[in-house]
Amino acid sequence: MKRHEDISVGDLLTEGRRFVLDVGEHHEGDGFRAIIVVEGYPGFFPSGELSNRLDAPPVLWWATDDKNEAQAMAYSHSEQILGLSRKEHEAIILSSIAAQQKAQRVQVKRDPDTGQVWLRNGYDQEIKLEEDDAIDLYQDLARSMNLPFRENCSECGAILNDEDKCEWCDYQ
Repeated sequence: MKRHEDISVGDLLTEGRRFVLDVGEHHEGDGFRAIIVVEGYPGFFPSGELSNRLDAPPVLWWATDDKNEAQAMAYSHSEQILGLSRKEHEAIILSSIAAQQKAQRVQVKRDPDTGQVWLRNGYDQEIKLEEDDAIDLYQDLARSMNLPFRENCSECGAILNDEDKCEWCDYQ
């Protein structure tokens, strides 16, 4: 399974997802850059590539300085070229927004047999933390929920033992 950042428009279209061209940011003299929004996929892909390379895919523009006119062009493109109604166009945009919101979630999973806990992002990919970051996160969560946890030694940062003593520097 590809990671989110490695997925291309082609990968998503191969899955059979629908897409629309919508209105991106305005560029003086060119109009609004078309963006590719894919059904159920978070975010968007800018059309083409701003590059001096001859083989770079062309940037598609809604050649107007009026955003409402550019949006009307996008709806017209969806209807005439893609066979999608305005309602279907908007549904694809909304499904992308919903996927973006889901992707921003962090899930905490726990194996009931081992008690092991791990984090997963909205793409259901494991979030890996360095050991110190994992300990800090655990302590912050426990502190915020008023749960017991072991503090760190204020001198060396090691986790204190059951008697609140540091085995490394004998600091209490």
